[in-house]
Amino acid sequence: MILSVLFWNPPNSIVLSEKWNVSLTWYGVLFSFGMFLSYISAAHLAAEALHTSNHRCNKKDVQAAFEAFILYAIFFVLIGARLGYVLCYGFPYYVKHPMEIIKVWRGGLASHGGVLGILIWIPIFTRIYRKKIPSLSTLFVLDVVCVSSGVSAFMIRLGNFINQEITGIPTNLPWAVAFGNPVDSLAGIPRHPVQLYEGVSYLVLFFILQKISYKNLDLIGKGLLSGITFLGIFLIRFLSEFLKSHQGIVLSKNSLLTMGQVLSIPFLFLGVILVFRHLIVRNYLSK
Repeated sequence: MILSVLFWNPPNSIVLSEKWNVSLTWYGVLFSFGMFLSYISAAHLAAEALHTSNHRCNKKDVQAAFEAFILYAIFFVLIGARLGYVLCYGFPYYVKHPMEIIKVWRGGLASHGGVLGILIWIPIFTRIYRKKIPSLSTLFVLDVVCVSSGVSAFMIRLGNFINQEITGIPTNLPWAVAFGNPVDSLAGIPRHPVQLYEGVSYLVLFFILQKISYKNLDLIGKGLLSGITFLGIFLIRFLSEFLKSHQGIVLSKNSLLTMGQVLSIPFLFLGVILVFRHLIVRNYLSK
């Protein structure tokens, strides 16, 4: 028995002008705001870690470096997320309609591809800015970015909720949400608000990692924090897929795993590798 259901049908756009062909969407604003919050978090954490280490540096130099990092990171995230979606979720369609690939404004981004884009950008950024900030290393930047990424992931899932996309499976729980205009066109069906489950989980992980990082600034650059982040974020993603509807399946309709789960597995392994690497290095240095 359903005790209560939230009917959810907000406008996708904050500003919409057909006359001027201008559309400011909630998703775009939340995506940008999430990246901005991650930049603030990463720049401050990096400055604190470098300033309190044996390699003291100018905090303004660190802030300037991470301003450049986030600007190009947006580019790498969008390109990676778009290509990830095209290759993993809509390949048959885009092979027939290649010009549609560049039309990002019509939707179609895959978070796994966005993460891969960031992983490509980090070593490039490190190599460029190591001349100004010698203490920078790929693992240092990776740790800082990973610890700060949860707030962006939360904002993106909030944008998905407003857009009525990546909806959950039907449920009779009292906090079920009935979407008025969902992407899959199945309106009025009470569902799990899985976007909020996932997003809030990312936000909780973000605050936990922030607390650990500021209490243990010497851990930044060791890879352990990155490993924990990959394990946490992609375990959340893997488990949340069980409550999602209309997600891409793998190989056949009888497949037990969705595309999102299969794509999460390599990142889970990366998390395990980073954690074990830290433990092995620590044990070696302690001998």
